[in-house]
Amino acid sequence: MRDSNQKMNKTSGEEPGSLLHKLKAQKIETMQELFMVVNDSVKYKKLNEKLKELEETITDLQSSVPIQKSEAGEMASVLKDLFDTTAVQNHTDNNGMDTDIDNDTNPLENELEALRKKDLIDLEKIIWPDHQKQDKLFSQDSGQEVFLSDFEEGTLGNQESAVHVHEKTDIQEPENTYDEMNLEPNEYAQKGEYAQEGEYAQEDTRLTQLLYDEMGLEPDEYAQDDTRLEQLVADIQEAEQRAKIEEAEAIMDFGSMFWQGKDYVQALEFFRRAAEHDYPSAQKKLGDAYYSGLGVDQDYRMAMQWYMKAAKEMPEAQGNVGQCYFDGRGVAQDYLEAVRWFRKGAEQGDAHAQNNLAACYYTGKGVSQNYEEAMMWYQKAAEQGHSQAQKGLGDCYYHGRGVQKGFDKAAVWYKKAAEQDNSEAQNNLSSCYLYGEGVKQDYVIAVKWLKKAAEQGSDVAQINLGICYSQGLGLPQNSQEAVFWYQKAAEQGNALAQKNLGSCYFYGEGVPQDHLEAVKWLEKAANQGDSEAQFDLGKCYYHGHGISKDPQMAVQWFQAAADLGNSSAQEMLKTLPGLNSEPESESEPEPEGQEVES
Repeated sequence: MRDSNQKMNKTSGEEPGSLLHKLKAQKIETMQELFMVVNDSVKYKKLNEKLKELEETITDLQSSVPIQKSEAGEMASVLKDLFDTTAVQNHTDNNGMDTDIDNDTNPLENELEALRKKDLIDLEKIIWPDHQKQDKLFSQDSGQEVFLSDFEEGTLGNQESAVHVHEKTDIQEPENTYDEMNLEPNEYAQKGEYAQEGEYAQEDTRLTQLLYDEMGLEPDEYAQDDTRLEQLVADIQEAEQRAKIEEAEAIMDFGSMFWQGKDYVQALEFFRRAAEHDYPSAQKKLGDAYYSGLGVDQDYRMAMQWYMKAAKEMPEAQGNVGQCYFDGRGVAQDYLEAVRWFRKGAEQGDAHAQNNLAACYYTGKGVSQNYEEAMMWYQKAAEQGHSQAQKGLGDCYYHGRGVQKGFDKAAVWYKKAAEQDNSEAQNNLSSCYLYGEGVKQDYVIAVKWLKKAAEQGSDVAQINLGICYSQGLGLPQNSQEAVFWYQKAAEQGNALAQKNLGSCYFYGEGVPQDHLEAVKWLEKAANQGDSEAQFDLGKCYYHGHGISKDPQMAVQWFQAAADLGNSSAQEMLKTLPGLNSEPESESEPEPEGQEVES
């Protein structure tokens, strides 16, 4: 038996039924307010919490409210139906023979009389529905079935009495109409089935159920193809997600302001908060910070972790993951895995990933070398304005790789990239102007682009600018300026610049003559495989300039240069009188003619 004194709202002295009615009305008002503030995440959250509290209170009260008079009418209808059916059946035995059963002893009639005496029903005014052996009732508020066998004579409808209920099992479709049953909307599902509160569909959300139950919709308003309520729920969920994103974007904006102001530590605090909302842009930004060491200690492993989080939704981060695999930073170097991640981002339209994938095809790293594929991906990225891809596309046209050679098209793409301050493209464009490839030869324009690239730190542009100063191409000849730019490129490890700087020291061009300094720079270039530097260094050993004479070391350097195809070294080896004999004359090393590096 259900205890009629089980927990209720102890703060109120009202009757449970009256209080339940007020709470339900309040719940409807709260739901209406909820829909008015879907775009205000703060108010929405507060009203949603209030709605949950109301539901819990209503559920508690429903379990304690006894069957009301209106419910007694429904029960009486069922009893009358059973009474009529039983009265007929009781006149026939199992063999179809009439029997003398006294109807006055029928307990169903006694139940009806008890209801009438308690003034709960008017038997003359009841509209009796045609039930077919219906032996169970449905409790409107509790959502459970009430069996006739649980009612004792004289207790049905008693406001102070509780009834015994059974858990609902094997629900059947009623044959009578909704109007005849006098059921409220929350007592049937879309197809008219009996259903406990919340059983419209397992997938329905709590808010969807409340909308069905409390917004006063008629059955035909939400049956079959009507999706208004589902759309309302979808709109609310979208609004919640939009509010979450907008909050993360606002936090990101603050972080970006600090980042632009170079307050990286403060910027990262905001990025972390946005990342906690699973905001991919913030996660990628944290990866960038760890990768570059801005605002935090450089940590490629942490950079990789944040890039991986962002890569779930962000193509740009997928390209970053690929870069980490390609360079072996924060993870073991793996060209195959790098290509896989580059392809993920490239296929989603990320220009950076497209450029890197093209470079892999161009060089054959992580994938079979394929200039046609390289050309295709360079084209995609270049058309999005990616400067390095524009330079790469220019290289394809310049060398005729994956496409028919065309200096004019190469110059067009070099210029596009050069105008975006791509130093490699600026140097290549200057080479086009120096030699008149694809454009009219113009040393002045060539030097203009060389200076732009050299000032950005391009060692290739610096050596080429030094050569222009040395030979007076596009500007007055100036050996001191030539040495200045040679020095800058040589300190970055450029072998040609090291060789040219060594020659300047050997002859005293633009700097005081210094054979020791000359040998130092020639040796650096020779160790990098520069054949001209190897040949000149061999002559220094042969003649003892800036270093002790050593014919055998001289022969070794001559041989190294000859093996690389240096014709001067090959001729020198043919004319040497012997490894241990002195040469007939001590001629100084002659630096080879200098040529602009492209």
